[in-house]
Amino acid sequence: MNNLAEALANDQNMDKHKMLLQLRQRETQRSVARKNRYLRGKLSNGSTTMVTVENTNGSISEFVKKQDIEQANLRTNHNKFCQSHHKPFYQFPLANDFRFKGTTMAANSVLAGVYESNHPLPQAEADFLQALSMPETVKRLGSSSMNLSTEQYVTFWKKAKESTSAYPDALSFSTMKAGAFSHLISQIECMLTRIPLKGGYAPRRWKHCLDVMILKRLGITHLDSLRSIVLFPADCNYAFKHIGRQMMYNAEKAKALAPEQYGSRKRHRATDLATNKSLTYDILCEHICPERSKIQEPRTHPST
Repeated sequence: MNNLAEALANDQNMDKHKMLLQLRQRETQRSVARKNRYLRGKLSNGSTTMVTVENTNGSISEFVKKQDIEQANLRTNHNKFCQSHHKPFYQFPLANDFRFKGTTMAANSVLAGVYESNHPLPQAEADFLQALSMPETVKRLGSSSMNLSTEQYVTFWKKAKESTSAYPDALSFSTMKAGAFSHLISQIECMLTRIPLKGGYAPRRWKHCLDVMILKRLGITHLDSLRSIVLFPADCNYAFKHIGRQMMYNAEKAKALAPEQYGSRKRHRATDLATNKSLTYDILCEHICPERSKIQEPRTHPST
Protein backbone atom coordinates (compact mmCIF):
# COMPACT_ATOMS: atom_id res chain seq x y z
CA MET A 1 0.00 0.00 0.00
CA ASN A 2 2.96 2.33 0.65
CA ASN A 3 4.26 1.73 -2.87
CA LEU A 4 0.79 2.31 -4.31
CA ALA A 5 0.35 5.51 -2.31
CA GLU A 6 3.71 6.80 -3.50
CA ALA A 7 2.89 6.04 -7.17
CA LEU A 8 -0.56 7.64 -6.96
CA ALA A 9 0.79 10.67 -5.09
CA ASN A 10 3.41 11.28 -7.77
CA ASP A 11 0.84 10.82 -10.54
CA GLN A 12 -1.71 13.19 -8.98
CA ASN A 13 0.80 15.64 -7.48
CA MET A 14 -0.36 14.96 -3.92
CA ASP A 15 1.31 14.41 -0.58
CA LYS A 16 2.12 10.74 -0.03
CA HIS A 17 0.86 10.81 3.56
CA LYS A 18 -2.57 12.13 2.49
CA MET A 19 -2.84 9.54 -0.26
CA LEU A 20 -1.97 6.77 2.19
CA LEU A 21 -4.69 7.95 4.56
CA GLN A 22 -7.20 7.90 1.69
CA LEU A 23 -6.23 4.35 0.74
CA ARG A 24 -6.50 3.12 4.33
CA GLN A 25 -9.90 4.76 4.77
CA ARG A 26 -11.09 3.19 1.52
CA GLU A 27 -9.96 -0.27 2.67
CA THR A 28 -11.68 0.24 6.03
CA GLN A 29 -14.95 1.14 4.29
CA ARG A 30 -14.67 -1.93 2.06
CA SER A 31 -14.10 -4.15 5.10
CA VAL A 32 -17.13 -2.71 6.91
CA ALA A 33 -19.25 -3.10 3.77
CA ARG A 34 -18.21 -6.77 3.42
CA LYS A 35 -19.23 -7.44 7.02
CA ASN A 36 -22.55 -5.66 6.52
CA ARG A 37 -23.25 -7.74 3.41
CA TYR A 38 -22.42 -10.90 5.34
CA LEU A 39 -24.75 -10.01 8.21
CA ARG A 40 -27.57 -9.10 5.80
CA GLY A 41 -27.16 -12.27 3.75
CA LYS A 42 -25.94 -10.53 0.59
CA LEU A 43 -23.03 -12.81 -0.16
CA SER A 44 -22.94 -12.54 -3.95
CA ASN A 45 -24.60 -10.91 -6.92
CA GLY A 46 -25.58 -12.20 -10.31
CA SER A 47 -27.74 -11.58 -13.35
CA THR A 48 -31.40 -12.51 -13.35
CA THR A 49 -31.73 -15.79 -15.29
CA MET A 50 -35.15 -16.86 -13.98
CA VAL A 51 -38.24 -15.10 -12.64
CA THR A 52 -41.33 -16.45 -10.90
CA VAL A 53 -44.88 -15.08 -10.94
CA GLU A 54 -47.82 -15.95 -8.71
CA ASN A 55 -50.95 -16.73 -10.73
CA THR A 56 -54.52 -15.76 -9.77
CA ASN A 57 -55.19 -19.31 -8.51
CA GLY A 58 -52.18 -19.18 -6.18
CA SER A 59 -49.88 -21.36 -8.28
CA ILE A 60 -46.35 -20.27 -9.23
CA SER A 61 -45.11 -19.98 -12.82
CA GLU A 62 -41.40 -19.95 -13.66
CA PHE A 63 -39.94 -18.23 -16.72
CA VAL A 64 -36.44 -18.99 -17.97
CA LYS A 65 -36.58 -17.98 -21.65
CA LYS A 66 -35.51 -14.44 -22.54
CA GLN A 67 -38.75 -13.51 -24.32
CA ASP A 68 -40.95 -14.92 -21.54
CA ILE A 69 -38.93 -13.06 -18.87
CA GLU A 70 -39.20 -9.78 -20.80
CA GLN A 71 -42.98 -10.09 -21.24
CA ALA A 72 -43.46 -10.94 -17.55
CA ASN A 73 -41.30 -7.94 -16.61
CA LEU A 74 -43.34 -5.62 -18.85
CA ARG A 75 -46.62 -6.72 -17.28
CA THR A 76 -45.28 -6.43 -13.73
CA ASN A 77 -43.64 -3.03 -14.29
CA HIS A 78 -46.78 -1.66 -15.94
CA ASN A 79 -48.81 -2.61 -12.87
CA LYS A 80 -46.12 -1.31 -10.50
CA PHE A 81 -45.60 2.08 -12.14
CA CYS A 82 -49.32 2.75 -12.72
CA GLN A 83 -50.36 2.24 -9.08
CA SER A 84 -50.83 5.98 -8.53
CA HIS A 85 -52.72 6.81 -11.74
CA HIS A 86 -56.01 7.05 -9.86
CA LYS A 87 -54.60 9.52 -7.31
CA PRO A 88 -55.42 13.29 -7.24
CA PHE A 89 -52.24 14.40 -9.04
CA TYR A 90 -53.34 12.38 -12.09
CA GLN A 91 -56.86 13.77 -11.92
CA PHE A 92 -58.48 17.17 -12.48
CA PRO A 93 -57.60 19.86 -11.33
CA LEU A 94 -54.04 18.99 -10.19
CA ALA A 95 -53.23 17.15 -13.44
CA ASN A 96 -54.11 20.31 -15.39
CA ASP A 97 -52.06 22.56 -13.09
CA PHE A 98 -48.86 20.53 -12.93
CA ARG A 99 -48.94 18.26 -16.01
CA PHE A 100 -46.70 15.22 -16.11
CA LYS A 101 -43.31 16.92 -15.65
CA GLY A 102 -44.27 19.55 -13.06
CA THR A 103 -42.58 22.41 -14.94
CA THR A 104 -45.62 24.72 -15.14
CA MET A 105 -46.26 28.11 -13.55
CA ALA A 106 -48.30 26.32 -10.88
CA ALA A 107 -45.20 24.31 -9.92
CA ASN A 108 -43.19 27.52 -9.57
CA SER A 109 -45.89 29.02 -7.36
CA VAL A 110 -45.72 25.91 -5.12
CA LEU A 111 -41.98 26.46 -4.65
CA ALA A 112 -42.65 30.12 -3.88
CA GLY A 113 -45.28 29.10 -1.31
CA VAL A 114 -48.11 31.05 -2.98
CA TYR A 115 -50.00 28.30 -4.84
CA GLU A 116 -53.78 28.55 -4.70
CA SER A 117 -56.10 26.26 -6.63
CA ASN A 118 -59.34 27.49 -8.17
CA HIS A 119 -60.93 24.21 -7.14
CA PRO A 120 -61.26 22.48 -3.75
CA LEU A 121 -58.42 20.06 -2.95
CA PRO A 122 -58.25 17.06 -0.60
CA GLN A 123 -56.67 18.11 2.70
CA ALA A 124 -53.74 15.69 2.37
CA GLU A 125 -52.74 17.06 -1.05
CA ALA A 126 -53.16 20.67 0.12
CA ASP A 127 -50.86 20.04 3.11
CA PHE A 128 -48.34 18.28 0.85
CA LEU A 129 -48.18 21.19 -1.60
CA GLN A 130 -47.74 23.64 1.25
CA ALA A 131 -44.83 21.60 2.63
CA LEU A 132 -43.08 21.77 -0.78
CA SER A 133 -42.38 25.49 -0.56
CA MET A 134 -38.69 26.35 -0.87
CA PRO A 135 -37.00 27.29 2.44
CA GLU A 136 -35.83 30.90 2.70
CA THR A 137 -32.21 29.83 3.20
CA VAL A 138 -32.30 28.00 -0.16
CA LYS A 139 -33.95 30.96 -1.90
CA ARG A 140 -31.18 33.29 -0.73
CA LEU A 141 -28.54 31.04 -2.28
CA GLY A 142 -30.07 31.42 -5.74
CA SER A 143 -29.78 28.93 -8.59
CA SER A 144 -27.29 26.07 -8.46
CA SER A 145 -24.11 26.59 -10.43
CA MET A 146 -23.76 24.28 -13.40
CA ASN A 147 -20.13 25.18 -13.98
CA LEU A 148 -18.08 22.10 -14.71
CA SER A 149 -14.30 22.29 -14.80
CA THR A 150 -12.02 19.94 -16.69
CA GLU A 151 -10.25 19.12 -13.42
CA GLN A 152 -13.51 17.94 -11.83
CA TYR A 153 -14.29 15.92 -14.93
CA VAL A 154 -10.90 14.19 -15.03
CA THR A 155 -10.91 13.44 -11.28
CA PHE A 156 -14.28 11.69 -11.52
CA TRP A 157 -13.54 9.55 -14.54
CA LYS A 158 -10.12 8.47 -13.33
CA LYS A 159 -11.79 7.06 -10.20
CA ALA A 160 -14.77 5.54 -12.06
CA LYS A 161 -15.08 1.76 -12.29
CA GLU A 162 -14.98 0.30 -15.77
CA SER A 163 -17.42 -2.43 -14.75
CA THR A 164 -20.22 0.08 -14.07
CA SER A 165 -23.22 -0.64 -16.30
CA ALA A 166 -24.63 1.99 -18.66
CA TYR A 167 -26.98 2.19 -21.61
CA PRO A 168 -25.45 0.22 -24.55
CA ASP A 169 -23.80 3.03 -26.43
CA ALA A 170 -20.62 3.90 -28.29
CA LEU A 171 -19.41 5.70 -25.12
CA SER A 172 -19.02 3.21 -22.27
CA PHE A 173 -17.51 3.76 -18.82
CA SER A 174 -14.27 2.21 -20.16
CA THR A 175 -14.19 4.72 -23.02
CA MET A 176 -14.78 7.70 -20.74
CA LYS A 177 -12.22 6.50 -18.21
CA ALA A 178 -9.59 6.02 -20.93
CA GLY A 179 -10.33 9.49 -22.33
CA ALA A 180 -9.69 11.05 -18.91
CA PHE A 181 -5.97 10.31 -19.34
CA SER A 182 -5.79 12.56 -22.41
CA HIS A 183 -5.89 16.30 -21.78
CA LEU A 184 -7.35 17.07 -25.23
CA ILE A 185 -10.07 14.39 -25.07
CA SER A 186 -10.97 15.43 -21.51
CA GLN A 187 -11.42 19.06 -22.59
CA ILE A 188 -13.66 18.07 -25.52
CA GLU A 189 -15.78 15.61 -23.52
CA CYS A 190 -16.10 18.02 -20.60
CA MET A 191 -17.26 20.79 -22.96
CA LEU A 192 -19.84 18.48 -24.58
CA THR A 193 -21.17 17.56 -21.13
CA ARG A 194 -21.17 21.18 -19.92
CA ILE A 195 -23.21 22.55 -22.86
CA PRO A 196 -26.48 20.72 -21.97
CA LEU A 197 -26.06 21.65 -18.29
CA LYS A 198 -25.61 25.34 -19.08
CA GLY A 199 -28.10 25.44 -21.96
CA GLY A 200 -30.84 23.46 -20.23
CA TYR A 201 -31.59 20.91 -22.92
CA ALA A 202 -31.10 17.16 -23.39
CA PRO A 203 -29.09 15.80 -26.34
CA ARG A 204 -30.88 13.16 -28.41
CA ARG A 205 -28.49 10.48 -27.16
CA TRP A 206 -29.45 11.19 -23.55
CA LYS A 207 -33.13 10.48 -24.27
CA HIS A 208 -32.52 6.74 -24.54
CA CYS A 209 -32.44 4.47 -21.50
CA LEU A 210 -32.69 0.80 -20.60
CA ASP A 211 -34.85 -0.65 -17.82
CA VAL A 212 -33.10 -3.45 -15.93
CA MET A 213 -34.49 -5.80 -13.28
CA ILE A 214 -32.00 -6.91 -10.61
CA LEU A 215 -32.25 -9.16 -7.58
CA LYS A 216 -32.79 -7.47 -4.21
CA ARG A 217 -31.85 -10.62 -2.35
CA LEU A 218 -29.93 -13.65 -3.51
CA GLY A 219 -32.25 -16.45 -4.59
CA ILE A 220 -35.50 -14.41 -4.43
CA THR A 221 -36.71 -14.43 -8.06
CA HIS A 222 -40.34 -13.39 -7.57
CA LEU A 223 -41.02 -10.48 -9.91
CA ASP A 224 -42.62 -8.36 -7.19
CA SER A 225 -39.37 -8.66 -5.21
CA LEU A 226 -37.02 -7.52 -7.98
CA ARG A 227 -35.70 -3.94 -8.19
CA SER A 228 -36.19 -1.88 -11.34
CA ILE A 229 -33.32 0.43 -12.29
CA VAL A 230 -32.71 2.60 -15.35
CA LEU A 231 -29.41 2.68 -17.25
CA PHE A 232 -28.52 5.94 -19.03
CA PRO A 233 -25.57 6.70 -21.36
CA ALA A 234 -22.30 7.04 -19.46
CA ASP A 235 -21.85 10.79 -19.99
CA CYS A 236 -25.53 11.42 -19.14
CA ASN A 237 -25.02 9.43 -15.94
CA TYR A 238 -22.10 11.71 -15.04
CA ALA A 239 -24.20 14.83 -15.73
CA PHE A 240 -26.85 13.56 -13.30
CA LYS A 241 -24.18 12.98 -10.67
CA HIS A 242 -22.85 16.51 -11.12
CA ILE A 243 -26.35 17.96 -10.67
CA GLY A 244 -26.82 15.82 -7.56
CA ARG A 245 -23.51 17.01 -6.07
CA GLN A 246 -24.44 20.66 -6.66
CA MET A 247 -27.82 20.11 -5.03
CA MET A 248 -26.18 18.52 -1.99
CA TYR A 249 -23.65 21.37 -1.84
CA ASN A 250 -26.44 23.94 -1.81
CA ALA A 251 -28.42 21.96 0.76
CA GLU A 252 -25.38 21.72 3.04
CA LYS A 253 -24.73 25.43 2.68
CA ALA A 254 -28.36 26.27 3.48
CA LYS A 255 -28.44 23.75 6.37
CA ALA A 256 -31.54 22.24 4.75
CA LEU A 257 -30.64 18.57 5.23
CA ALA A 258 -32.21 16.35 7.85
CA PRO A 259 -29.86 15.09 10.62
CA GLU A 260 -30.53 11.49 9.57
CA GLN A 261 -29.39 12.21 6.00
CA TYR A 262 -26.02 10.44 5.90
CA GLY A 263 -25.62 9.61 2.20
CA SER A 264 -23.38 11.74 -0.06
CA ARG A 265 -22.25 14.00 2.80
CA LYS A 266 -18.77 14.79 4.05
CA ARG A 267 -17.90 13.36 7.46
CA HIS A 268 -20.97 11.09 7.16
CA ARG A 269 -21.04 7.45 6.14
CA ALA A 270 -24.07 5.40 5.16
CA THR A 271 -22.58 2.45 7.05
CA ASP A 272 -22.75 4.48 10.28
CA LEU A 273 -26.45 5.11 9.68
CA ALA A 274 -27.08 1.40 9.08
CA THR A 275 -25.25 0.59 12.32
CA ASN A 276 -27.25 3.19 14.27
CA LYS A 277 -30.47 1.77 12.83
CA SER A 278 -29.56 -1.77 13.91
CA LEU A 279 -28.58 -0.58 17.40
CA THR A 280 -31.85 1.35 17.70
CA TYR A 281 -33.87 -1.75 16.86
CA ASP A 282 -31.82 -3.81 19.32
CA ILE A 283 -32.55 -1.29 22.10
CA LEU A 284 -36.25 -1.31 21.20
CA CYS A 285 -36.26 -5.11 21.43
CA GLU A 286 -34.67 -4.89 24.89
CA HIS A 287 -37.46 -2.60 26.12
CA ILE A 288 -40.42 -4.14 24.28
CA CYS A 289 -39.58 -7.82 24.58
CA PRO A 290 -36.82 -8.33 27.18
CA GLU A 291 -37.51 -12.08 27.58
CA ARG A 292 -36.92 -12.70 23.90
CA SER A 293 -33.72 -10.65 23.80
CA LYS A 294 -32.23 -12.72 26.64
CA ILE A 295 -32.50 -15.97 24.70
CA GLN A 296 -31.53 -14.46 21.35
CA GLU A 297 -28.11 -15.56 20.15
CA PRO A 298 -25.63 -12.69 19.72
CA ARG A 299 -24.74 -11.72 16.17
CA THR A 300 -21.14 -12.30 15.15
CA HIS A 301 -18.95 -10.79 12.49
CA PRO A 302 -17.14 -12.91 9.90
CA SER A 303 -13.82 -12.08 11.53
CA THR A 304 -14.91 -13.74 14.80
